Amino acid sequence: MRGLLNCLCFGLLHAPLAFGQPTTTNPNSSSGEIEREVMENIRHQPLGGGTVDDLNLPDEFLRRAADRIIRQSYEERHRAVLPDGLTKANAPPGESDSAPNVPAITIHRFRSPTGMVAYRNTLREDRPPVRGFRAPIQGEPIQEWPFEQPAESATPDVRKAADVVARRLARDGLLATTSALVDVVGEKLLRKDAADLLRRVGIPVDLLACFGASEHDGSLQTLLHEMDARRRKSSVECEQWLANLPFTWKPCGFRVALDNGAGDCAMVRLQLTRGDYWDGVGDGCSVDIARQLIAKLPDAKFVVHIEDRFVNQFLQTARTWPLGERGRVTVLPDQETLGQWAQDNAKVGFIRERNGHSAVTKPVTLVPRYASRREDGSVFVPGESFLANRLKAAGHDVRQSRLLFQGGNLIAVRDPKSNKCVLLIGEAEIYRNTALGLTRDQVEAAFRTEFGVDECLVLPAVSYHIDYEASFREHDKKLIAFVNDSVAAREIVLNAGLDCLEAAGVLSADARTIAKGRLDAHREREFLSAVMGPILQTAAAHGGFPASLARRFSTGPVDSGVGNLQRFLLALDLLAAETLPSDAWPQDEHSQAFRRAILRRREDRKRLWDMLANRGWELRAIPSFSEEGLSMNYLNGIQSRRHYIMPAYGGLFEQLDKAAQRLVSEGLPKDVEVVPVLCGESQRRVGAVRCSTGVYPWVHSHTTESP
Repeated sequence: MRGLLNCLCFGLLHAPLAFGQPTTTNPNSSSGEIEREVMENIRHQPLGGGTVDDLNLPDEFLRRAADRIIRQSYEERHRAVLPDGLTKANAPPGESDSAPNVPAITIHRFRSPTGMVAYRNTLREDRPPVRGFRAPIQGEPIQEWPFEQPAESATPDVRKAADVVARRLARDGLLATTSALVDVVGEKLLRKDAADLLRRVGIPVDLLACFGASEHDGSLQTLLHEMDARRRKSSVECEQWLANLPFTWKPCGFRVALDNGAGDCAMVRLQLTRGDYWDGVGDGCSVDIARQLIAKLPDAKFVVHIEDRFVNQFLQTARTWPLGERGRVTVLPDQETLGQWAQDNAKVGFIRERNGHSAVTKPVTLVPRYASRREDGSVFVPGESFLANRLKAAGHDVRQSRLLFQGGNLIAVRDPKSNKCVLLIGEAEIYRNTALGLTRDQVEAAFRTEFGVDECLVLPAVSYHIDYEASFREHDKKLIAFVNDSVAAREIVLNAGLDCLEAAGVLSADARTIAKGRLDAHREREFLSAVMGPILQTAAAHGGFPASLARRFSTGPVDSGVGNLQRFLLALDLLAAETLPSDAWPQDEHSQAFRRAILRRREDRKRLWDMLANRGWELRAIPSFSEEGLSMNYLNGIQSRRHYIMPAYGGLFEQLDKAAQRLVSEGLPKDVEVVPVLCGESQRRVGAVRCSTGVYPWVHSHTTESP
């Protein structure tokens, strides 16, 4: 799963839940030990010569990350489905022997220089041990940004300097940490090769250029000499001088594309993880999303990243699709493993350039310092970092930012009341960059300038990314924020699941009728008493449910019975956590921690809603879950001028799709069509439509104006 730890280092009890039977145990006996232990486990993860604790992540942010881990761990341990032949290992196929001729698809191959290939082979998917690392793309010297810390053969002062940077950069800041290195390496910082030394020990040298431009000539050597001179006179005076240096982020002219329906989809960038479907047409995997978007956006062009070994298989799969005109789809093969989430490793926007006596506005792709995963310290993803080279070789304008970001945590909107462009930022993106030695205010200023917006609004990490929590539309001179309504969603899911329990013989027809009546009457505790006992009786002692039961939750070969059953169990858990007192839950620490995590997330979501409402934006609740790999999310879509490309789940929960589609339509202009795109398999991998795409509005609508 994106951004989550795969394991926990505490012992968990295996008692299944038995809601509705209060215990005599003190309901306050759960002291939060699990939450503290998970947070400590996050902090103690290795990072270079230190740990994640050296990133100085705030407790409240770590708590939200820990809650995600607790919920995931509980679901994996107590809501698992035991296979008895239902599941299958769907390994991606090898490359097909033959490639059909598909005129609508152009294959643009790019061969990296030998030196770059050798360099990339030395990299790994990991948190960069050298904090200031930046992926060397677009012809930068590969030795420019070291990935590993100085080797054992390095001099003791250099190794000590690297340790100082790793442990102090996030806490003390970029300038103070750089200044402290004067005492460690001395005269080496005054040489002409000082920049190389600073990069080796982890200083993000490119960010130093943002400081003090008004007080010196802007060169690194001038800054370092001034630091040295002032530090020799008085360390206190030097600290005061550093604290007063102005911070100026030089704009590159980039202006981020708005996410509130301002333009049409002219080009869509996708990343495919295989060449064919996971289960078949309609399964909602990356290839199936590509099929649907190509069919439903006939005027758009497509750029597809895919591993080279899957190209022929993809051509075989796509040959029957309604591809349209020759060359409509461009395939960019890559030798490295790719993830599906094209939104996260680049942001789409525009740049205005002078061309003689005219100004030309053209599309541009802004990529981060390096492509990353996770929220508890950024994990470098080599393959997706170097996709920028493929795009540029294919003729696209690509620029690299000095900032670290994941695109799913950035949403740009225009507030029609103030006419200001606002960049909504998930809080994790702030802490990625305070880890580089910037202050929070400096990070926000950098994002505001880099993305060409008027202001930034930082939102709490209720979900891993904020595009799972809200989608925006400008309509009727107001900004509408579509948000998750898990209460409405769970009722639809529970109703659908009751039919499956009857079909499986878990509930009789009369028991199903009684349970449905209680659910419809909002008699939650009585409903849980009627349903939880019978369904838990089908489970093994530790909470695993039989695949034979999951089969009853499937409506066809591409409708995951396992996923559907787990979503039904999730709906039961949400209902129980939000309606029953703590003494109606088992008193083991894991169950109590799971319940507390659900309740805290509910409060976090209310806080996020309040932040949006306080801006004067209209909130519209959509029946929708945001639950990592168990999500049924209708907000992670694409807002364009003519469409809302809405994630859909299909199968057993088709009624939930329809309810969401109806309510979204009510908040859109009459001429905007809601286009459902099935993405069930992708949602089980913690992503949906927006996560899977980079959308370029009016790519071929460059405008030229007189100066």
